[in-house]
Amino acid sequence: MDRRRRRFVPGSEGLERRQLLSTVEVVNAAAPIVSTAEASQTAANRPQGFRARAAAQALAQEQALQESRDEVIQMRLQRIERLPAFLQMLDPNRELPTEAVTAIQVELVGLVGQLSPPAEPIAEGFIDQLRNAIAQSSVNPQTVTSMNFATNRLLTSAGASEETITVITDGLTALARTASGSNRPVPVMTNDYALVVQTAMGVGRPISRAELLGLQSPLAPVAPQPAALRPTGPPLGGAPGNGVF
Repeated sequence: MDRRRRRFVPGSEGLERRQLLSTVEVVNAAAPIVSTAEASQTAANRPQGFRARAAAQALAQEQALQESRDEVIQMRLQRIERLPAFLQMLDPNRELPTEAVTAIQVELVGLVGQLSPPAEPIAEGFIDQLRNAIAQSSVNPQTVTSMNFATNRLLTSAGASEETITVITDGLTALARTASGSNRPVPVMTNDYALVVQTAMGVGRPISRAELLGLQSPLAPVAPQPAALRPTGPPLGGAPGNGVF
């Protein structure tokens, strides 16, 4: 009897189901059946709730940021308002040119939050010119012209307009005239420039989100001779002015 070996061939019954079970989650037959309309309505309601909460949170945050911005601006305006007092502290006996100082203040108000950091070489050039001015024995027109030029370059690099720069440098020239009659003309004149320029750069810097959120330290009080622009070198001094202004 010829007996041929029969090869076992598995049937296809159940294969499709096993394959599906390996990739698709089994549906619980006991779970309630939700209609397509109900599912769509539920999905539509959830985003609306999320959007409403997100919108409310965003509005509250923007309001808080606006309040912080108003506070920062107010602090900078107060700094500008105090400028004459700090200038007077450099020499309590001199009479400040009120009109020139007021004109400087008006221009500084317009610079609040409008400037950007100047180019580093230009900022260093201003410091170098300040040191050169300190080395002079008296306040003279050439020194004032050089200081005005350095101030012009610095403020231009920071983004100030030509009209604003003209008013500020004209005001600084008027201050230099009063400094020339001081007992310490050179220190007074150089500190006039340092104080006005640093105030301009301080109030003019952009108002960042980090500052509004309180992540940065508060504005430091303005000293009569700003540390950031205070030149290093020999002790300040100088002979009484010679009346060239």
